[in-house]
Amino acid sequence: MSPLPAPPALDVQAAPPVAGGVEDAAAPTCAACGGGVVGPYCHACGERRPRAEDERLGSFLREQFHEATSADGKLWRSLKALFVPGKLTVEYFSGRRGLYVRPIRIFLVANVAFFFTLSAFGATSAFLGSADGQREMGLYGEWATSRLAAGSEAAGVEQDVYDAAFDQKSGTLATTLIGLFVPGFALCLALALFWTRASGVRYLVFSTHYVAFAMAGTLALALVWVPLVFVGNWLGSGPLVQWASRSMDPVVMTMVFAYLVAAVRRAYAVRWWQAGLVSAVVGFGLSPLVTTGYRLVLFLVTLWTVDVPAP
Repeated sequence: MSPLPAPPALDVQAAPPVAGGVEDAAAPTCAACGGGVVGPYCHACGERRPRAEDERLGSFLREQFHEATSADGKLWRSLKALFVPGKLTVEYFSGRRGLYVRPIRIFLVANVAFFFTLSAFGATSAFLGSADGQREMGLYGEWATSRLAAGSEAAGVEQDVYDAAFDQKSGTLATTLIGLFVPGFALCLALALFWTRASGVRYLVFSTHYVAFAMAGTLALALVWVPLVFVGNWLGSGPLVQWASRSMDPVVMTMVFAYLVAAVRRAYAVRWWQAGLVSAVVGFGLSPLVTTGYRLVLFLVTLWTVDVPAP
């Protein structure tokens, strides 16, 4: 059987573009991702098309005010959820990440607010690692005292001058080094919750939220305690000032521990007694080791980088 002859080639010519038609119009693309834009927003990433109003001050101010005050904003929603123990971690691993800001951002917001407030009011904290606080550390306090004295002698300045420079440098470094708490605390949780077989990422996310709450919660309590101190000073009430000053730390510790218990129960789906036991092991057994390690690292880095004014 002979093969069939090949069909003749078709002479197909493209139709000429119609003036003013669809083919003549350039399809708008998103400046952020390059995708097609249908209507005012990109269907791929949600970016809004540029508008003439974007160049007007009134439109800009309205947009920024709405972003800062809207109850539906991601940041405000995340800050509110942060005060519900374990909620942000559960939401993160339940596929609802788009409703909230990422863990690192909520950590950075709490970090900036915490250290800015401490600096503005001249308050102290164990996170800052002052020279006096380092001298009181049980494991290495005597060694720290000798190193601080040696540093003062080497710089040729009085000890109080050296300590002031040390405290300033330590406060600056603490804003960055406090991030060491996240992996350290995550490791403690992994040891205490070994039977849950949770992923390392879940421990890191949980720890990021927990440390962020420790800073944000302390600030929230300070909004109550600091006015008490001012009122006590204004009234000349020594007992009120002393009570407010001494009770702040125990109240913060109680709040943070209660938060940890509830957060562990929600995030890892364990019983209340298990969450309490894990929190006790982590909070009173393993976490102090992380705190000591953090303060030691902060002391060493500050000691090596402190800028002492010339005598």
